[in-house]
Amino acid sequence: MIDLHSHILAGLDDGAKDQAESLEMARAYWEMGFDQVVATPHINEKSGYLPTGLEIAEKVKNLNQQIKDQDIGIQIFPGAEYYMEGSFTGLAEQRWPMTSINGSFYILVEMPALFVNHNMGLSFFNSSVKNADLKKELPFLRLILAHPERNEEVIRKPEAYVQRFKEQGTYIQMNLYSLIGYYGKAVKKTAEEMLKTKMVDLIATDSHSADQLRRNLPQALERLEKLAGTKAIEVLLKVNPEKVLAGEPVEPFY
Repeated sequence: MIDLHSHILAGLDDGAKDQAESLEMARAYWEMGFDQVVATPHINEKSGYLPTGLEIAEKVKNLNQQIKDQDIGIQIFPGAEYYMEGSFTGLAEQRWPMTSINGSFYILVEMPALFVNHNMGLSFFNSSVKNADLKKELPFLRLILAHPERNEEVIRKPEAYVQRFKEQGTYIQMNLYSLIGYYGKAVKKTAEEMLKTKMVDLIATDSHSADQLRRNLPQALERLEKLAGTKAIEVLLKVNPEKVLAGEPVEPFY
């Protein structure tokens, strides 16, 4: 399996507190059947998390070397989780060049918890974009929206909002732990509805520690299989994440 959303890199955000914790997370992933993990540290000015692409790449390189030295059978890939209050083009102008998932055209973004970004979609031919490099790549970029089931507006009208996101060309990434009530009953109910109505393109853990992985991952995988079957695990945690890492279009829901 592949985890596209993890805070496994130490010292960049509220994830792994040190390198020992990063290695322990790697062991936990491996023990539970994962062999590839994308490191997606927060990039959020309000929280003071502003790692550069070079910092992320260097951390990934060092962690992969230590994982290899300790014979842990997983590989880490670079990525980032961008906090986005307004439009993507506004964020991209501010943060370009951005850290995509494994150098692909896929960029992971998250919304504020309390409101929906009504102007979040990619404006492919936005004439207001000043950065020439961004303007050239904009038509090819694809957004992955992290854990919309945790947004309060989405909780009230999940089908309407998720449909709107998809119409804007955004892929939906659900947090696996949402299915076991980790973020509360309302989030759990929304996640279940999104899964049952096939609104989800990708599932990831959004893990911040080894303890969180070991306490929640087995139960969450069991719950996913019960709700949607083994085919869902195959598509949402392996097939589609593989395509994202390779920069290819994701498959329709199982």
